[in-house]
Amino acid sequence: MSAVRMTGLEAARWFLDSSQRPGIGFALESELIEVREGFASCGGIVGPHALNSYGMVHGGYVATLVDTACGVAVLTELEAGAGDTTIEL
Repeated sequence: MSAVRMTGLEAARWFLDSSQRPGIGFALESELIEVREGFASCGGIVGPHALNSYGMVHGGYVATLVDTACGVAVLTELEAGAGDTTIEL
């Protein structure tokens, strides 16, 4: 089924089931863990790539995981062919 014909929930489930990750998922070693209507969760592996200069997890790493989960949760509520983007947390 074409992504244009899928509802947001179908697209999110396809993305989860296919184990595909966008570039940011590879860069941050993160992935989508669960999706359902109005909900999404993701997680990642905290390693050197996610640490700030003090050796702690960078807030931007956490913010990216939150942004991803929120964006996918919104996606699950959209009709086929609709899109969204996040502009603030």
